[in-house]
Amino acid sequence: MKKQIMMNIPMQQLKDRVCKCGGFIFVSALALKEVPPIYSPSGQIETAMQQVGFMCIQCGNVLPIQPETTKEESKIICGDGKEEVADTPKIVLVKS
Repeated sequence: MKKQIMMNIPMQQLKDRVCKCGGFIFVSALALKEVPPIYSPSGQIETAMQQVGFMCIQCGNVLPIQPETTKEESKIICGDGKEEVADTPKIVLVKS
């Protein structure tokens, strides 16, 4: 079993996620999925919920669960000192 680590994170120091309309209050956005009888524990058609993001209460825009990184946030510095935009996180080993 995994051991959980408890951390106290000061929420006032974290960056707010803001909608493109300027709204900053969101509600959960769910997709409803139909579960066929063959997969359903009751043997009947049921409904399953899948969280797909957060809906802005000001304009209705849905933000994804994971924040999108900008090209500026995803820049890395390679071992040769050149900047590179990382499409996926990379580990760069520098020989000393």
